[in-house]
Amino acid sequence: MKTKQFLLIVNLMILFGCSPSQQANVTDEKMEELQTEVEELKKEKTELLDEIDELKKQIRTLREQEIDYTTKITWQNYRINQLEQAYKETKMNVVQEQIQYEPVYAEFVGLIDEVGVKGEAWFKAETNFTELYFHGEAVKMEYMKDHADQMFEYILTFLGETWEGEKLRIYFTDGENLFGNEEFLGYYEPLTQRIWIAPDFTMIYSDEYGDFLLDPRDTVLHEMFHAISNFDQGLPYEDYWFEEGMASYLALRYDYQPINAQSFPEAYEYRLLYDVYWFDYANGSFQTAIHDEQELNQNWSLLTAEEKKEFFSLKGIARLHYGDSFGISISFFEASIIDALIDFYGQDRTLSFYQAMKNVETSLDVEVVFEEIFQVTLSDFEHQWKKRIQQTGDVEENMY
Repeated sequence: MKTKQFLLIVNLMILFGCSPSQQANVTDEKMEELQTEVEELKKEKTELLDEIDELKKQIRTLREQEIDYTTKITWQNYRINQLEQAYKETKMNVVQEQIQYEPVYAEFVGLIDEVGVKGEAWFKAETNFTELYFHGEAVKMEYMKDHADQMFEYILTFLGETWEGEKLRIYFTDGENLFGNEEFLGYYEPLTQRIWIAPDFTMIYSDEYGDFLLDPRDTVLHEMFHAISNFDQGLPYEDYWFEEGMASYLALRYDYQPINAQSFPEAYEYRLLYDVYWFDYANGSFQTAIHDEQELNQNWSLLTAEEKKEFFSLKGIARLHYGDSFGISISFFEASIIDALIDFYGQDRTLSFYQAMKNVETSLDVEVVFEEIFQVTLSDFEHQWKKRIQQTGDVEENMY
């Protein structure tokens, strides 16, 4: 309460609370002072009420402005969304028009809102175990939808495992800027759990067999193994001979079914599963395939003696897989290692080693676990593996 008001009240209490004799002593002057104060308070009250009314008017004005601005912003956001959507659809239509192929399964999704995935012309097809993404011209490989689950189940059955993870995402690219690793035909990213397939499969090749398109299925199956096995080992590349050997073995042993000629006539007629062609040519024998690779591959004769020895060493095989294989098909050599393990010691023990290899951390661990499971040293097995290949009458017998 203001001091002025407080004093007025006190004065009134004194005035009306005093005795008649005391009241008689109150002068007219005092009464006038009190009356003046009352009038001033009334005036002050009126001014305050006027200020309140003015503030209320300002509040109403601000609220009206707020509503007006909010309405404008809402309309602008709506218009922006309309324009962005129109731009996106126009851009997608332009991209689609540039692709002559009419997809059978895959649906156009355009941009993918996912970290690390580039490109704006993605198509998508889905199976029980996989999400297949094809960029641009790579959509011609959508026939993979007919084969992905069977390939996946084949690996699970061979390994005796089940799959409880999320669907495996596989990206088929038509440009190096999307693929990101020109050294390989495909690779698996453990952190993102993605498989990337190189643009090589969208390019037409010409050799002694004529013009053809490579079939990506053996590369996809190879990378599927890495995704399913999910090895978590801090080993140097030299010790990856078993993991890569298993992936190559399964990819080469799988019975690939023909592509649907009615739905995919171009793929059926022009695609060639190159490694499988070689394997069939070798009558199902890895030893024969290796022999023929040495006999017929013009790059083999150019290798030095030391370079050739790399192909008959477990650690050398692993280094060649992640480095320069000199234009030689390394997959036959890798797969022959697993083929030898199964032939010598049986599939059960080979799969026991597969399970154990998921947990090894050093090169010494690899040798110790190998000897525990197979009851033979790794060096002795390597010698027997070389001897087994030599039995085919290889042209480079002195390499053993």
